[in-house]
Amino acid sequence: MWSPTSLIIGLFNRNFIPYAMSYIIIIKLLVITLCTYIALYKMFPKSKVVYLTISTLAYTFSGWTFFMLFNISYLDIIALFPLLVLILLFVLLFVFP
Repeated sequence: MWSPTSLIIGLFNRNFIPYAMSYIIIIKLLVITLCTYIALYKMFPKSKVVYLTISTLAYTFSGWTFFMLFNISYLDIIALFPLLVLILLFVLLFVFP
C-alpha cells in the first residue's frame, strides 16, 4: 500500500483515481521491464541484446503478471524479484566463493 508508485495516486483528484490506476499499472510494467533487463544484463553480459529483450518481455508480459495485474502491490514484488536474484547470485559468487 505504501509503494512509491502507488503514492502517485495522491496527486490526482478523487474523480480521476480510476484513470490514474491505468497510468500506475503502466509505470509498474515499465519498472518491471527495466529491473528485469538490468538483472539479465548483469547475469549474462555476453548475451545478445535481442535475447535479453525477448527474455525481458517474456517475463514482463507473462501470464502470471497479468493474472495478478489488479493486485497493485504484487507488481512491486515482480519488479524486485530479478534484482533479488541478482543480489543472491552476487553473494554466492563473491561473498561465499
